[in-house]
Amino acid sequence: MKKKQLLVFIMAGSLAAGMSPVTMAFAEADTQTVTIEDTVAVAAESEEGEAAAEPVQDISDAAADTSVEEPAQATDTPTAEPTQAAADTPAAEPAQAADAVVDDGFNSGDTAELTLEEEESATPTPETTGQIILKAADGTQTSYSTLAEAIAAAPVNIGKDGEVTQILVTGTVEISETVVIDQNKNISIAAAADGTTIKRAAGFLGDMFKVKDESTSFQFGTGKEGETVLSLTVTGALDQGDATGSIISVEGGYFGLSDGVTLTGNRTSAPGAAICNSGGSIGLAGGTITGNQSEGIVNEAAEITGGAIYSLGEIRVSGAVIVKDNKDDGLNDNSIVLGGDNACIAAIGQLAETADLQVRRSDAAAGKIIVKVGTDANGTALTTMENILAHVHYLDTTEYTINNQTGALESVTAPVSTMTLTAD
Repeated sequence: MKKKQLLVFIMAGSLAAGMSPVTMAFAEADTQTVTIEDTVAVAAESEEGEAAAEPVQDISDAAADTSVEEPAQATDTPTAEPTQAAADTPAAEPAQAADAVVDDGFNSGDTAELTLEEEESATPTPETTGQIILKAADGTQTSYSTLAEAIAAAPVNIGKDGEVTQILVTGTVEISETVVIDQNKNISIAAAADGTTIKRAAGFLGDMFKVKDESTSFQFGTGKEGETVLSLTVTGALDQGDATGSIISVEGGYFGLSDGVTLTGNRTSAPGAAICNSGGSIGLAGGTITGNQSEGIVNEAAEITGGAIYSLGEIRVSGAVIVKDNKDDGLNDNSIVLGGDNACIAAIGQLAETADLQVRRSDAAAGKIIVKVGTDANGTALTTMENILAHVHYLDTTEYTINNQTGALESVTAPVSTMTLTAD
């Protein structure tokens, strides 16, 4: 049996309560990374009758330190909605003082055992040339024709701290209608092969993914083969014309992005071409957001809202995240646009050398917070303001700059002339 190692990192985030003002307090126990070791071989049985190798995945539960039984093979008919297996007890959320925040936004779910197998009778829809495999809590593996069907089959009321429902994708998958993640599900999509693409179908103009409900969690996780990160590109590109929706619309709950994932190519009239966060929270632990354009205006004041990300809440960042080279309707660089009093870049860990975040505020004024330094439960800083400001770049430098102590905007003042006149 031909095998290859696949690692999938699942990052399930904690959610900011409503849109209330928050600062940073993060307990180390709340920041877990789940490593899943898979052995995957994806192939169909050949026309000559030669059976392809069936994938087998060995996974150790990093949280519980117990192994999971090998799941049963999926049949042609998708199984009934599975019941949730007992989840690890999540770390307690830190107490929230008047000026404190919820935890870091990257709590991990349980590890799970996953077998990827292409069923002989499974016929993908014309829009899909790859595989979409959902691993249920009871170990059942089921192949679906669309992401919407796979997510609809995921268990409900799991919550952000519950067991993650894993969906692995290969090849090219098209989306022809908005994929809604709601009912407090906990979903992670990751590439099981390099070069995986999720794209907007021709003629579909709306939001590609929509996250709803307070405790719903959705993330694009990281796939690895050995030490090699498997690439997943989510693109909103159309053959002609502009879209009216974002790649990700966050109306509530949590959205996360990890290494190896790129959000790109969406040109839209919506605020936030890649991510529009109107009521939830965002966690960027890696990944790249580039090559998007938005001309969205969402208020009577005509504040600048067009860009790759438009957020009314915190954007929690760490690692090698890149958000740059995105445009507004004026073709100006406009990658992250912060709107509202609660919006800021909250660093929950060290930003890597390659990290690059281009930021504006829609309501720019002296004293508006742009960046924060996160602290753990003991009040220890998780990074430094110096580290943040080396990688977070405010774009309106002719009017404002970021104070290197407070992280707030301050007006750029004209230099005072020291020239003196002397008489001969």
